Amino acid sequence: EVFDGIAYEKTAGVLRMVEAFVGAEQFREGIASYLKKYAFSNAAGEDFWTEMARVTGQPIDRILKGYIEQAGVPVISVQTKCTGTNTEIALRQERFTAAPQSTASASEQLWAVPVCFKTNGAPRCQVLEQRQQTLQAPGCSNVFANADSRGYYFTEYTPDTVRGLAKNAAGLKPVERIGLLGDEWWMVRAARHDIGVYLDLAGALASDDTAAVIDALAGRLGAVGNDIVPPAQREQYQAWVRTRFG
Repeated sequence: EVFDGIAYEKTAGVLRMVEAFVGAEQFREGIASYLKKYAFSNAAGEDFWTEMARVTGQPIDRILKGYIEQAGVPVISVQTKCTGTNTEIALRQERFTAAPQSTASASEQLWAVPVCFKTNGAPRCQVLEQRQQTLQAPGCSNVFANADSRGYYFTEYTPDTVRGLAKNAAGLKPVERIGLLGDEWWMVRAARHDIGVYLDLAGALASDDTAAVIDALAGRLGAVGNDIVPPAQREQYQAWVRTRFG
């Protein structure tokens, strides 16, 4: 009876995240081993993630257990600081709530989240299992904390980091730019960021030549014009849209 978006879309999203974390080849090896071990018999979710963890040597059991047994989705807050030749990356996780107020029960939840960073070099992944964790990355540059947008989590950057990523958007793949726009839109919806941060990002991506990026922008800019901009400022807002997107 479970034919809904959570069963199908969340499951697919979480499995894609795990595949990106361990690598396609190891992921296939784990799937093949699981199918062979339980052929012509019954198996439970625990059997799947235990076998995947055994074959890959990665904590897939802890990752999947958290996503399957807990409601909601984590939001990863990212703070970066240049320490000379390295970037210090401070991470914090909590359950994302679309309403500005969070509940005590939501703040108690923890996930094992494979967070994959993109800096100057190749993406690197780290499993975030504590409430807070600090990492080091070589060089000093803006950090995009969801390489290929495969991670099943929201990302909250500081407003300055959002603007920095927007200025260097050419270094992000189209799917990453779409992911950044989606994350930032939800930060505004949840009253974590001011609408101006999203509009700065939108303006920076106005010349993007990927249709899906512009499609993502168009609907949200329309919602801003209809639902947020006061009537006295609509003409000014429409002029801003024409100037940047004309």
